[in-house]
Amino acid sequence: MLSTNALLQCVCCGRAKPMYDYAPMTNICSICTGLSAREAANMARATTIAQINLERNTKDGRKIKRQEDKAAQYATTGKKCGSCHSVKPAGDYAKCAPRTDGLQQDCKACNNMKATLLRTGGKLTDWHKVQSALRAQNDAGSAKSGM
Repeated sequence: MLSTNALLQCVCCGRAKPMYDYAPMTNICSICTGLSAREAANMARATTIAQINLERNTKDGRKIKRQEDKAAQYATTGKKCGSCHSVKPAGDYAKCAPRTDGLQQDCKACNNMKATLLRTGGKLTDWHKVQSALRAQNDAGSAKSGM
């Protein structure tokens, strides 16, 4: 159940407004419900054109599309961790906006292990040894399974 303060996007004007600003059981805001059919159609058409232009012609729009494509790919195949080299679902990675796929290179488990090691006084060279051991363990596991 959504809270009454949740923002919804009006299908007519494209504005994000709180849920209480909508007529019951509709996805059209209170301002757009007062429009005539012709005015509503024109506004909806302009909103759709603006959204298409945003998707096609802006860097942010292309980035969002690229991240959605990668997320769909990872949903079926998974993503390979940069530290342990095991393939895991996208949910096992923290978000990272600047990266092209929107996810960090290393899985959450490896990030936590590295942070714990460094926080307890370990050195980066110690992490590289652990990383190599994890990779060898995963490579041995994949060789046994016949991959």
